[in-house]
Amino acid sequence: MAVFTQVSLEDARAYLSAYDIGDLLHLEGIEEGVSNTNFKVETTTGLYALTLFEAATPEDSLPYFMDYTLYLDRKGYPAPGPALMRSGESIGRINGKSCALIKWLPGRWPRNPDTRHATSAGEYLAKLHLVGGDFPQYRENSMGLVAWPELIARCESKAATSVRAEAILADFREELSFLERVWPAGLPEGAVHADYFTDNVLMSD
Repeated sequence: MAVFTQVSLEDARAYLSAYDIGDLLHLEGIEEGVSNTNFKVETTTGLYALTLFEAATPEDSLPYFMDYTLYLDRKGYPAPGPALMRSGESIGRINGKSCALIKWLPGRWPRNPDTRHATSAGEYLAKLHLVGGDFPQYRENSMGLVAWPELIARCESKAATSVRAEAILADFREELSFLERVWPAGLPEGAVHADYFTDNVLMSD
């Protein structure tokens, strides 16, 4: 279930009044997803997704993500760019949570993906890198090499209860030490889709 925070019709109408998107016709919770609360929103001008960002999503990262998807959308890439309020803002608040109204994309994620799906997904991932290659903002990879020592440290207390787990953790430390020595510098940089699972890729055919 992906409706962790309830939003009433009155809450939605009050929030959506900041946009020029017509009148609210329908609000429906979306049960898929694991991190954030999502609603399907239908107005007199079209369909949108209303996302409330829960605790697992760092609020200070939201402006970057909203700006990036808006950048892709404006360049014609089929990304879920945010709708903008009359103020020009893309991020608001509902019931104490940061939120955004997102462009509704058609399609469904493939439950039984085959090589055709994989080929199309790979093609559009490459297009994403090309289209977004000149996006001017930068965000440190929160799951990159610099984050791995902390991840290892978080495992130490539980690993101490098992000889096998301790040995695995020792292997991780050794591998991290190796990678820190040989990790290449000066490579081209750019935004990537670091959560490219089937449920984040919509297929319309």
